[in-house]
Amino acid sequence: MNVITRTGKEYPSDYFVEHQPSHSIYFRVQEVDHETAEGVFSDEEETSIIRYGNNRYDGFTNLDFISDEGDGIKVRLIHGQLQ
Repeated sequence: MNVITRTGKEYPSDYFVEHQPSHSIYFRVQEVDHETAEGVFSDEEETSIIRYGNNRYDGFTNLDFISDEGDGIKVRLIHGQLQ
């Protein structure tokens, strides 16, 4: 499946989890370099809506964590209302 941002940027992903207690989503994107991923997922306009499969995640606008992991990049976004 793919992670898709509000503006339609689309990245293959083999891992996606919503962690409700911390109001965050974790996922791993592939076929994108670290600098590009950080630029996209730190942009509130891009992350205001994230789609994965049939699910839509609104308001996860705060980039909390980004790190290279294997052949992908692991990302953690926190819901913006917590700031």
